[in-house]
Amino acid sequence: MLTEADNGIKNMKVRYATGKIDEDIYEVAIREMQNRKDVLTLELEKCNDNLSNLEAQIPVVIATACKLGTLWHDGNFETKRKIQNLVYPNGIYWDKAKRCYLTQNRNKFFDILDRYSISYGKEKGTSSSEDVPLCGRRDSNPHVVRH
Repeated sequence: MLTEADNGIKNMKVRYATGKIDEDIYEVAIREMQNRKDVLTLELEKCNDNLSNLEAQIPVVIATACKLGTLWHDGNFETKRKIQNLVYPNGIYWDKAKRCYLTQNRNKFFDILDRYSISYGKEKGTSSSEDVPLCGRRDSNPHVVRH
């Protein structure tokens, strides 16, 4: 949600700079967006105080990451939006010319998980990371978004 707030502020600044919105509207909207971002930041700081033993959370995080395909498939709109923001914190964009989705900067955790999955697969003699039980991905290319 903090990324969404940052993206909203950035988009508002671009719209103002390109003359798509008036200064009065810009001032009100940017103030509201900044207030929302400040509230989110405060909430995150509260959460950070409660996370004293992060190492104990690693198995939970990995188990959840391995269920993302199922969570996406079975999830409602809000669940899918949360997963999308988790995996692609900078968003997913539509390229009209190429008629495809573009992603930027996948969450680094998933890159690390892929490396371990591939390494595990090589040790076990599997042909691809799809065959690795650690990560229950449904496709072999994690950078492709399918709907």
